[in-house]
Amino acid sequence: MERNITTEAIVLTSRRWGELHRLVTLLSPTLGIISAVNYGGRKGKLASAVKPFTNGKYYLYYNNIRKEYSIRDAQISSYGDFISCDILNLYVALPMVELAMRVEGGDWAKLYALLKEHLNLFETQKDSAKRIFIQYGWRMIELMGLQCDLSQCPICLKNYQDDETLYFNYNMHTVCCLSCSDGQPKIYEGMLPPGARRYLSFTEKLSIQEAVKIELSATASERLFRYVVSYLTTILGSPLKSLNKSVLETKGF
Repeated sequence: MERNITTEAIVLTSRRWGELHRLVTLLSPTLGIISAVNYGGRKGKLASAVKPFTNGKYYLYYNNIRKEYSIRDAQISSYGDFISCDILNLYVALPMVELAMRVEGGDWAKLYALLKEHLNLFETQKDSAKRIFIQYGWRMIELMGLQCDLSQCPICLKNYQDDETLYFNYNMHTVCCLSCSDGQPKIYEGMLPPGARRYLSFTEKLSIQEAVKIELSATASERLFRYVVSYLTTILGSPLKSLNKSVLETKGF
């Protein structure tokens, strides 16, 4: 491997490492998810370049003996202050980053592009945090190859009616009709009402920017947000640790 590497990257996490340094987790379209040390990062010239949600071009050095990356320099495209300075944006962006970190392999370039575009929307699409997460989560499911067909039950192959509420088969990790569901039909998070299904079917064909602009009522937005979280939790096999429901509910999210 080359010692000096230049790559586009998003800072996913950054934590104290020793007295003066920081250990940074980067998502790169070419290297995937890597850890890199920012020596002197707590007070050095790159302190602002290693904050979470920052993205840009990073100049890395790879120590082949230590098997360690270090950050030598950076050219920043976006610092992500519009996320970290807003409590609602922050509590939605954190699980988005966690999702990216929990993906095991795959197309790193597509994952990088997906996360970057959605994080940038926090700056251009004001007061759209829920819709940004809904679109990111739904497209993340597609990226993992687990997005379901919203027109036909994948188990019994029955076409859904326009006014039909969809349910979930937890053993098969898929949306389905009521007859094929294996959970409790009245579980709120596992139900996809007709309006929410139409929204997902319509917006998945649009660009990310256009999709986020499609407004939802407060009730529909809340239900879809919880639905996508539930879907992702089922796929991952455990909750999103960074999604603190009590904080979101306290803040009126």
